[in-house]
Amino acid sequence: MIIRDGQCVLIDFGLASTSSEVEARGVDLHVFFQTLESTMEDFEELKAAFIRGYAGAFPGADEVLSREHEVELRGRYL
Repeated sequence: MIIRDGQCVLIDFGLASTSSEVEARGVDLHVFFQTLESTMEDFEELKAAFIRGYAGAFPGADEVLSREHEVELRGRYL
C-alpha cells in the first residue's frame, strides 16, 4: 500500500493484471485478508469494516465474499 494524492492505493506488483472473474476476486480477497491477519492486531474489526465498505461500493460483493469463504475452506492458500 502507498499513499498517493492523499489516498491509500493498493498495489500488486506480482500479478500486474486485472480480472472480473469471481474466482480471481475471491482469491485476491482471501490473500488480502491473510495479509491483514498477519500484520494487524485488530484484524476482525478491520475485516468487518472492509466488508461493509466493499458491500456498499460493489454490487457483486456478496458473490465475491462467498467465493472468498470457499477459498478459505479449501486451505489451498493457507
